[in-house]
Amino acid sequence: MAERREHGRDDWRDSLQGLVLLAGGVLLLGAYLTSMGMSRNWWTPALGLQFRTYTAAGLHPGMAVKISGFRVGRVRSLQLGADGQVLVDLDLDRSYRAMVGRRSRASLAQDSLLANPYVAISPDPAAVGGPGVGNGEAIVYDPRPDLQTLLSELAETRIPLRKALGAGVELARERIPASLDELDRTLAATRVLATSLKRETAGASAQLRRTSSSVHEVLSASASSGERTLPLLLQTLEELNAMAANTNTLVRRIQTSWLFELVSPPPAQPGPAAKPAVESPAAAP
Repeated sequence: MAERREHGRDDWRDSLQGLVLLAGGVLLLGAYLTSMGMSRNWWTPALGLQFRTYTAAGLHPGMAVKISGFRVGRVRSLQLGADGQVLVDLDLDRSYRAMVGRRSRASLAQDSLLANPYVAISPDPAAVGGPGVGNGEAIVYDPRPDLQTLLSELAETRIPLRKALGAGVELARERIPASLDELDRTLAATRVLATSLKRETAGASAQLRRTSSSVHEVLSASASSGERTLPLLLQTLEELNAMAANTNTLVRRIQTSWLFELVSPPPAQPGPAAKPAVESPAAAP
């Protein structure tokens, strides 16, 4: 009886351990699916958009959809239509709905040569702040030129380029010799002008030196002459000052001497007043 109980307890423990392991596996699987769904926007409400193209080259389900370099969704599916065009369905995060408008364009882009391509959607500035596009609406797709198109365009532009290069070579062949001759003549004229300037500069320098010497001599003579004349001029001025002082003294003495009184007449003395004449009666009429 006791053995049966022990055996039952062991079975219960084994079952419990199995259930714990199973629950752990389910939790790990759920965490893995949750992280995968978050990276692929499985749990985010999606906005369905679509566009049409003539070729599915470079497009595949699950590739990233970006706006201005930021991932905003993925390519859901590709379907071949009855008209031969490829219908591409996109799933975008609804939080970026206001960035997509009527003027938005989808195109295939690639950041570098080794990077994975993605679908790039250009934002519409007119739709920012508005309701944006509706679910299931179509946008315009601008296909990327393929290698054959690039080679054909290169072949078309090669002929005009060759003609332009040929015309440039012919023009250079005609103009370069004449330009070189003109440059030689210009250099010869410049050399002659430099020689003339050198001679004239040498003559002008000699004349300038002679003129400077003459001016220096004149200034030296003027300085020496001024040194000799200045004392004589000062002595003459002192003699003139002394003569003026003597003249003033002589004039004052003459004015105060008795000779000046003899020469000048004495002032007139006032006399008695004359009496009026009396007329006689005979003289009266």
